[in-house]
Amino acid sequence: MDRIYSIEPFGEINFDKTEEDYILYDYKLNNTEIHFDLNFEKEIISDDILPKLNMFIKILPELSEKLKTEIKKEYKNGEVVKGYIEHHFNDCENEELNSIGINTDRNEAEIKNEMLNKIHLKRIGLYPEYEDFAVFDFTLDRNITQYVIVVNTNDLGKVNSIVIES
Repeated sequence: MDRIYSIEPFGEINFDKTEEDYILYDYKLNNTEIHFDLNFEKEIISDDILPKLNMFIKILPELSEKLKTEIKKEYKNGEVVKGYIEHHFNDCENEELNSIGINTDRNEAEIKNEMLNKIHLKRIGLYPEYEDFAVFDFTLDRNITQYVIVVNTNDLGKVNSIVIES
């Protein structure tokens, strides 16, 4: 007998015969449309993953906001986000920055701060079989960059790492 569980918002998933991934291209989180995917390595999944998944999905609205704050902290105290902002400040034309609502008629610090505030969530990937349980991809805008700030968390939402990927 198959173990079929309903995991909102993905619907029914057979834990005895999972697909590699389940993708929602237009998931609404905090009034923003993002890509949301659930990924499995194995075809047969342990029942103990279900409560972790359901709990994690339930905290996503608050967690995504918390992670934006973590990105801002990393900008002030670290090098990863600072490098992301610096790269795009130097690489983007004023017209590109203006196209995403950044006023370039300001001083450098104000422009960079506005860029930091424009960073937004574009994708969440859940990997319940891994230490990096969730991957959150943040970006300035997909029309001006292929680079994302990736925040990896454990199953409780604690940040494991913040990195830049292409």
